Amino acid sequence: MKRYKYRKIKPEDIIIMKELKKVGLSYKQIGEEFSVNMSTAHYHLSPREKIMSKKRAHKSLNKMTKKQRREKIKKAAPRIKNI
Repeated sequence: MKRYKYRKIKPEDIIIMKELKKVGLSYKQIGEEFSVNMSTAHYHLSPREKIMSKKRAHKSLNKMTKKQRREKIKKAAPRIKNI
């Protein structure tokens, strides 16, 4: 199985991305400029997209059993106790 290395987008990069979008570049062009996927650029530039992404993640948590949900939360935040 192939492992992907994720590149975290810096806040400074997001400011530059917004400026490029104002100038008229497409999400694809902005993604190519920062060596990220078009969907990553769209996610960071669209406030609605972030909200919808969080809603989808919350929906998938609701479909899990309590035990599965607890285990997933523990993996995501191992420092939190008493879950």
